[in-house]
Amino acid sequence: MDNFKTKFQKELSKKLIVKYNRKLKPSEFATYYNLQFTRSITSETARKWLLGLSMPRISVIKDLKNWLNLDLSDLFN
Repeated sequence: MDNFKTKFQKELSKKLIVKYNRKLKPSEFATYYNLQFTRSITSETARKWLLGLSMPRISVIKDLKNWLNLDLSDLFN
């Protein structure tokens, strides 16, 4: 499971940098996420995702994939 979290964290961080041209703070990521979707996350949740401490549910991963163009193919290799 830790390998999944690490791969997801790296891809998420990389795509956020591409989209916003800089590394985001967890509070900034949470704000952008909350503006994009009807459900919201806290800064703490964003921090855990960005550090690879936890992963979102599959439905949220799908939303993130579409929003940030995540490449999840490496996640399962």
